[in-house]
Amino acid sequence: MVPTFNLNGPLEKDLRKWLKNALECCNMLSTDNNTSNAYLFNKAKTHLIDWHNTSLWIKCNNNNTICSDLNNKTTGFKIKSFNHTLPTSDLQQKNYPNLYPPGPINCTACNNLVINNEHIGFCPTHHTTLNNSLQKIKETFILKLTEISDAPGAMDIKAWVERSHIFSLVTNDDHPVYLILHQCVPSALTSLVKMFIKNTKERLSMIIFFMELFFKDITRPFWKLHSSLMHAWEKARNIMKKKKIKYRRKNKTSNSANIADNPASQLRTLRRMIQQTDNSSSRHTPGFNAIKT
Repeated sequence: MVPTFNLNGPLEKDLRKWLKNALECCNMLSTDNNTSNAYLFNKAKTHLIDWHNTSLWIKCNNNNTICSDLNNKTTGFKIKSFNHTLPTSDLQQKNYPNLYPPGPINCTACNNLVINNEHIGFCPTHHTTLNNSLQKIKETFILKLTEISDAPGAMDIKAWVERSHIFSLVTNDDHPVYLILHQCVPSALTSLVKMFIKNTKERLSMIIFFMELFFKDITRPFWKLHSSLMHAWEKARNIMKKKKIKYRRKNKTSNSANIADNPASQLRTLRRMIQQTDNSSSRHTPGFNAIKT
């Protein structure tokens, strides 16, 4: 069982270590109140999230190597997807206000809804592709689950999987697929797998298998599709990467000057310094590492 904060999200480290730092609660409140996570937490009220397996999925090694640039990029993508901070047009507009036109930027595929992290995968023009891909994943999932199931053979795995809401027709984002697209493991998936696999290790392996399959066949392809459409839109308006780099360099100096004069920014910097000091002292406190976690 993973401890959660205010029943909204998991603590990212061992509870005893978490309690040692007074700023952890402040940081967790900041995450909890982050507007980018509000939509996901709202969905979690209807479709429950298995925070334990979600944490394991996000942290799992993506290519079974100790150090890998690909693994770092994939994990980074998962975290951004979970936090709804993938660089969609609405966020680019906030980061580069002088490069992007003011006002909402609609999806170039449906030309009806605003492009944001919530829209990825749920554009009305892509529903057919999403449902077709989901059905293919369902067939693969059934075969794998049947292969490693340690439950009595009389149980009809295919019937149970097909009745699951996870594989029902997607018509809008009020669906468990929304959670999976944003790197969360629905409790419905855990319950389904638990019916047929009693071994804890095998059960986790099956959940990771499903999440990897979904990530490879749906999450990444839809993000690539979105990115290609966004790049085409930017190119048509002469918004190039060089201009973004130049914009960041130009504003870096002015931002540094503003931080020096801004008490709130100084306070945030002080908090980070205190937290780093606390973490460092904890690592070197005699007997701290001897505590079994």
